[in-house]
Amino acid sequence: MKEADLIIINAKIYTVDDDFSMAGAMAIKDGKILAIGTDKQILKNYDSPFISDLSGLPVYPGFIDA
Repeated sequence: MKEADLIIINAKIYTVDDDFSMAGAMAIKDGKILAIGTDKQILKNYDSPFISDLSGLPVYPGFIDA
């Protein structure tokens, strides 16, 4: 299992890729996104001392002080 600094689950993550796809979870380490996927995918492959359940709140990766 890979180590992350933070895992975000139960979110609406707007990836802003070519398809404008959405995801529910992501793993972060050293300020960089390691992976984006479903809650199940991320929790199966990553471990972290900090897991944040966002209860469906939106996340826009890449926005900094916007």
